[in-house]
Amino acid sequence: MKRSKDEIISMGCNFLLRCIAYITIQPMLISMKWEIKPSVVAKLKQHVSLLSDTAVISGQLFKDIGACSVSCSCCRGQYDRFTVFDHITAVVRGGPSHDWGFYLRPIKPWEANRARLDHNCTYLGSDGCILSYPERPIFCVVGTCLKIMRVMTKEQNILLNDIRRQFHKVQFICIVRLLFGGMRLKKGVSGLDRAMQNKFSDNRKLRSADEISGTN
Repeated sequence: MKRSKDEIISMGCNFLLRCIAYITIQPMLISMKWEIKPSVVAKLKQHVSLLSDTAVISGQLFKDIGACSVSCSCCRGQYDRFTVFDHITAVVRGGPSHDWGFYLRPIKPWEANRARLDHNCTYLGSDGCILSYPERPIFCVVGTCLKIMRVMTKEQNILLNDIRRQFHKVQFICIVRLLFGGMRLKKGVSGLDRAMQNKFSDNRKLRSADEISGTN
């Protein structure tokens, strides 16, 4: 399916967001010395709450497309898709924060190719993903593969692009808020406490499914 002008613009915006987050916000959170200010969390709640409703719409869209299955390579061969963006939205929502280890590199990552590892996503059940759409990583809510793109109608593609723009808009608002006074250095917090608050797996050092799953 040929990409539309809107889809190309959406991809460009996503690329820009990944660049900004990769260079600035992500390293701050990985260091575990910074946190989002409570006042900023409160201001972002109204924006992030929109993503839950948007994610539900996306879930219905993919259900209508009907190309997804538990045997799809998007879920099989992957450990998880959680990134710093998912961590930020989890903090703002006040819900559970999953392990996040996907670097937001604008260019294709050079770490271990998880798709080549015979290891399913942690949240893949016998009937599909066990997480509700609002809980899933952003990639899993708006991402597509060739299998899906081949069967999507023009109208479905337009709707998916609208959903992506909504996510990118909220991501942009979050990044701007965090960049301009939205982060603060943690005080009186031990290294162990920081490790518990910002979970991060350095995938660049992992070369096996056992290492990625933490069983080794």
